[in-house]
Parts: sequence; C-alpha cells; structure tokens
Amino acid sequence: WTAAPDVARYRVLRDGAALGLRDSGPFTDVADLADGTYAYALVAIDAAGNASPPSAATSVVLDRVAPPAPELRGPVDVQGAPALAWDGGGGAVAWELRRDGAVVATRTTRTFDDDAATAEGAYGYTAIAIDAAGNRSAASSPYVVTVDRTPPAALDW
Repeated sequence: WTAAPDVARYRVLRDGAALGLRDSGPFTDVADLADGTYAYALVAIDAAGNASPPSAATSVVLDRVAPPAPELRGPVDVQGAPALAWDGGGGAVAWELRRDGAVVATRTTRTFDDDAATAEGAYGYTAIAIDAAGNRSAASSPYVVTVDRTPPAALDW
C-alpha cells in the first residue's frame, strides 16, 4: 500500500481479524493458511491513537493445489511427425511437453504435433499440467512414439 499522510501505524486485517501493526508496507502473511479466498484490509492509526474505519478489502486467492497429471495418447508408430493429444489435468490452463526429458513446447490446447522429431527412432514424451495459479502437476506417465519412415522391402513374385 501507499503510505498516507499523518498515519503512524497500520493495522492489517484478514477477514476482519487483526494480524498486527506495521509502520509501513509491504506486509507478508506468513500464516499457514488453507487454500481459499481471503479478504485483507487496513486500518490507519495516527500518532494520537485515532483509528480509521477499515479500508475496502482486497481479496487474495490462495491456491497451492496442483492439477492432476495429464494422460498422453496418440499413435504409437508414425511415418510423419508424432501427433499427441492428452486427457486429464483438470483445472489446467497450459501444458508443458517434454521429449526425452527436454521441454519442446508449452500449449494452451490439448494437442501437439512434434514436427522437429524427424529422425527415425523412439521418442519418449511426458506432459505437465499447469493451472492458473502456476501450480504444476506431476509428469504424466512416459509415452513412447516410434517414427518409422523406412518402407518395407520389395516383394518377389
């Protein structure tokens, strides 16, 4: 908050309960709070001890719960680029995709075409769901896609 003239101290309130007095801001609430919405307000106190009414409350949403891990799906053997989709990650707004442990993309949709996976061979993918508060899920189970561009041998008649 911005300091006001003629204010000696500030009383910080959470949901109407006093948390303590401060000479100035900022204030960090170090309480071990459950996830939820909390309303913070300030009471200004002058040098004579006169207190103002509480300020308008500012709501803070505490969210530390990660979304569930997504579940990758798609073709297991491909001739072109691996094309992945996924389920799960409820509450997620983005997904981080990894190929063989390295981040290759972050998506806000539930699909990814890995056009950079051009060499033949097996590629291992995992995905991590990310919610609006920045909480990250555990990685999905590994999903292996094999790129095979070698045609079969010619047949003899």
